[in-house]
Amino acid sequence: MWTLIRARQRHRRALRLWRSGHRLRALDLRRHAVTGFEGAELAAALLTLGDLEFRLAEYATAATTFRRALRSMAPHDPLAVAASVRLGDALRVQGRLPEAEEVLRAAGPHPAVLNALGVLCCRAEAVASGAEAGTYGVEPGPRRAEPGVRRTRRRNPHPGARPAAPVHPARGCRVTHGRARVRDAVGVTDLRVLCGGSGTPTVLLLHGLGATAEVWDDLTALLDGAWVAPDLPGHGGSAWLDEYTFATVADAVAGLVDPRGTVVVGHSFGGVIGLHLARVRGVRAVVGLGIKVAWTVEELDRAAAIARKPPIIHPTRDEAATRFQRVAGLVGLKDDVPDAAVTRDGDGWRTTHDPRTFAVGDPRVADLLAAAPVPVVLARGEHDPMVSHEQLAALVPDPADLPGLGHNSHVEDPAALLPILAALR
Repeated sequence: MWTLIRARQRHRRALRLWRSGHRLRALDLRRHAVTGFEGAELAAALLTLGDLEFRLAEYATAATTFRRALRSMAPHDPLAVAASVRLGDALRVQGRLPEAEEVLRAAGPHPAVLNALGVLCCRAEAVASGAEAGTYGVEPGPRRAEPGVRRTRRRNPHPGARPAAPVHPARGCRVTHGRARVRDAVGVTDLRVLCGGSGTPTVLLLHGLGATAEVWDDLTALLDGAWVAPDLPGHGGSAWLDEYTFATVADAVAGLVDPRGTVVVGHSFGGVIGLHLARVRGVRAVVGLGIKVAWTVEELDRAAAIARKPPIIHPTRDEAATRFQRVAGLVGLKDDVPDAAVTRDGDGWRTTHDPRTFAVGDPRVADLLAAAPVPVVLARGEHDPMVSHEQLAALVPDPADLPGLGHNSHVEDPAALLPILAALR
């Protein structure tokens, strides 16, 4: 027990070191942490370790780590595809193309595997013709903006918002300085948006009820490609809607989908929004994390009653900030409360969250899954009290359980999502 606890503590410390730029120290600590894990946690930890080694260009070591991850997995483990794709990448960048092909073909006809085989074939053709071939995770020169991506060096007036924002004229969306005016069939919605990175597919990150885009900060620090994270309507710095349903919220953010390719990742409330976006042109896959899929009449009635109450006015900002953390489920997970999460109201303070969002009703997840034309992954933290493994297994054949985590698993351990994303990108 104590060995496992120490391993988890080392794992979290390694992530903090990595984000602060101490990458070699983080890698060394992560290698020590792996020795304390067992079973499913060992496989996930090895995948994360291999990712760090790959990003530091230790390709041979990464390949060995990914092989260890595969050997530690049970038959039909949902992470096996991600491990195979990563191993194939590590072999490919070393020029070991036949080995990479053998690994990928053994993994079966999964979309992510087929995509990796396509990349492998292109590399083989480039090598045969004598052309220079770029590799995944290794770029021969400075990054250049993709077509349709505009960068800005001007000061961002919105705290925490990042520049480098995708522009999708086909969907009427224009992102500038952390603000987006998104046009849908009804009108224009003003959104506060954080974004960064470049390339495709874009990862569109949708937070849960009561939160803001900042809940994804630790995950975006680990992403190599483009990402976009809005405050959903009725949250943070985004505009309130006249009426809230899952469909109206999805329509309001649909313009942020990059038609060249987008993987949508949504947590809880945001996961349902992601399922509504599955039919939008450009969406390649959806990850629903911690979605509460079973609702009783009493639970729906309680949510509707909360929605009818006016916002609570607090005498101080600190009290409003505490309210924000409690509603978003972030107490003990994130100490910093974004400026966009609270606002002055007369002589007091309140959260910027519109309580009417509680009245969105039953998400009817089974119907959304049946209508989804793209791959959907449903995942949950192992200790998530909002949804059980059995409830998800009744909806999809292979739900992902993230070991040791709770409802806000993307905040508790963002690296746990990387294997899922790698299998879909």
